[in-house]
Amino acid sequence: MNLVLVKSLLWGAGTLVFGALGWTLYEYKQAESELLGRQVNAKLQQDLLKDIQPPPPPKSDLVDYKRVTANFHDFNWTGKPPPPPPPPPPAPGPTRRAVKPLKDLLAVLYIQVDSSQPENSLALVRWVDRRLSDTLGAAQDGRLQAGFVLPEPYAYWSVTAIESEGVVFRYAPEDEQDQNPTTFRLSPPTPIEGGIVQVAEDGEVRLPAEFVLPEAGGEFVLTRPERTLELGPNRFRVGSEDGRYINENYLDILSREVRHKSHFNRKKGRMEGIEITEVAPGSIAAQHGVKSGDVIVSINGTAVNSVQEAISYAKNNADIYSVWTIVVSNAGYERTIIYETE
Repeated sequence: MNLVLVKSLLWGAGTLVFGALGWTLYEYKQAESELLGRQVNAKLQQDLLKDIQPPPPPKSDLVDYKRVTANFHDFNWTGKPPPPPPPPPPAPGPTRRAVKPLKDLLAVLYIQVDSSQPENSLALVRWVDRRLSDTLGAAQDGRLQAGFVLPEPYAYWSVTAIESEGVVFRYAPEDEQDQNPTTFRLSPPTPIEGGIVQVAEDGEVRLPAEFVLPEAGGEFVLTRPERTLELGPNRFRVGSEDGRYINENYLDILSREVRHKSHFNRKKGRMEGIEITEVAPGSIAAQHGVKSGDVIVSINGTAVNSVQEAISYAKNNADIYSVWTIVVSNAGYERTIIYETE
């Protein structure tokens, strides 16, 4: 066969093939543009799909596995009776509230015992707890007699007797009435040995046998100690020299011995109180019960929010008060500091 004829046939066949491919591509592009520009009819789709039957659900197991397990695996093949079920747990008992000790509620200062009529015996106390001080400060002047019951939330304490050894309290909360009540005795902090004054049956006030009144040897002058005395927890009697030093050098004390700032109460969202951030060890402030972290809330019931307010209040009332009650908060707990001045 002529080589030229073969080449001509091959070129002709190739041209036809490429022409057919080009025409097919052209028609595809035309149809694609038309289909993309056409919106799908939802109704037509529904009509086409409604005749299609859904596939059948999968067949379940011929045997119930749970029943097989109950009949063969969990079945008691031994013939022995099953053990009895465990007893139910005991029901939780009532929640017992926290009991505040007597020493944190009040302090006994003085006792007067009437042996002929014990119901007339009385005790003079100082309210340590702030709630009692606020509740009974005006209505109850610190005198207790048998039968007195502390107000809520301390109604579980009541006075049963006042004896020469101290005041007898009865502890009996409402949720423990079926139990035997417990008694406690609270005595004065520094009782005079054998020196309790008693009223005899004939009504005569009798001093202890060993008690002797000293004879006056001249003019009696009540002197005040130069240094501050700590009378008890959070109670101080300011000495004359210490008081004079504080009065003359309070600005130097506040700048060198104590670091402070106004306290921001996050719960209330406002400034409230004076926060003591640091106290120099052995300083005059530390000797008078001031601690790091203290927040001074009020002075004699008056709220103070800055050192300037506290200084102004102290100056304006120096001639009025001889006892200063400072309410202090620290780490979520409140305490009351009492200073006795001249």
